[in-house]
Amino acid sequence: MSPSKETQAALDLQLPTGRKMPILGYGTFLANDEEELKVALRSALDAGYRKIDTALIYNNEHVIGEILQEYFQNGKLKRDDIFVTTKLWHNYMESKERIKQGIQRSLKNLKLDYVDLYLVHLPIGRQFTTEDELNPIDENGNGKFSNADLCEVVWRGMENLVDAGLTKSIGVSNFNSKQIERINKVARIPIANNQIEIHSFFQQWDLVKFCQDNGITVTAYSPLAAPGASFRPQDADTNPLICPIVKEIAEKYKKTPAQILLRSLLERNIAIIPKSVTLKRISENLDIFDFKLDEDSRKKLKSLDKGLRIFKQDWQKGMVEHPEYPFNIPF
Repeated sequence: MSPSKETQAALDLQLPTGRKMPILGYGTFLANDEEELKVALRSALDAGYRKIDTALIYNNEHVIGEILQEYFQNGKLKRDDIFVTTKLWHNYMESKERIKQGIQRSLKNLKLDYVDLYLVHLPIGRQFTTEDELNPIDENGNGKFSNADLCEVVWRGMENLVDAGLTKSIGVSNFNSKQIERINKVARIPIANNQIEIHSFFQQWDLVKFCQDNGITVTAYSPLAAPGASFRPQDADTNPLICPIVKEIAEKYKKTPAQILLRSLLERNIAIIPKSVTLKRISENLDIFDFKLDEDSRKKLKSLDKGLRIFKQDWQKGMVEHPEYPFNIPF
C-alpha cells in the first residue's frame, strides 16, 4: 500500500527558504550497477518517490539524469514534481570558483538546470588535481588534503550558488555542532539541512536536537545501518534488521523490521533516504504512513542505541588527523 499524498505531505519538512522537502526519499549510495539502478529508479518513481539523493562521488548522477529526462519527456513527471539532492565533493572546496565548478559538473551529469538541495559532503577539504582524480594521494599514500575555510570560502561559495539559481537550498553533511555554529555566525543564507548517519544503533539525539533547535532539518543516511555494505559485519550486534527487539515490534504492527526502523525516524521529524534496488523493498519502504509507534515501542527502540558509527570517514590516511575531522567531539 502506498501512502496518500496528503498523509505523506503532512510530514514533509519545511526548509528555511519556505520550500518543502519530502521526508522520505530514495537513496542511491552504493547503487553502482547502471542497469540495475535504472530499473530501481523507474520502480521508485512509479511507486511514488519524489525525492532522490545522490552525490558526485557515488558516480551515478548521470544515470539519475537519464531516467529523470525519460520521465520529463514522456510527461510522467514535471521538474517541479521532483526534489533532487546532490553533494559537493571535498576536492571542489578550495575556492568559490571550484565550488561553482563542482555543482556545474553535477548538473551536467543530472541534466538539470538546478538542484533542490546542495550539500557540502564533508567538512574536510581536499586539493584539486584533475577532474578524474576525486581522492588524490601523495607518494606515501596519504590523502592530499587542504584546509578549506568552511565559512569565508566554502559557505560563501555555496551561497553564491543560490544567488546564481544553481540550487534552491544549501546544507551540509557529516558536520558537527561546532562547525555548524561557526557557519551560523556568518551565514547570509541559512543551513537548510545536515545529512548525517542515524539508525537505531546510532541515534545521534544530541546532534539532531541541536540542528532542529537551530532551524536545520536533519536527514538520516543509512537509516537501516547499511545492511548491504560489504565492508561491515552482518550480525545482530551491528544489523538492527535482525535485532530480536526490532523483530518483536515488527510482529506487533504486522510490518517488516525495516518499516519499523524507518517509521521511528519519521516520528523524530528526521528525513530518511533508504536505498534498495530490490523492487519489493522499494515499495515496502514507502508503506510506513499508515501506523504510529506507541510509547512502549519507542522506548524499546531508543534503548537499542549503542553509539555504533559505521561511517567513520577514516577510509584514507590523514583524514582523522585533519583539523576539520568532524567526529573528534561528542556531537
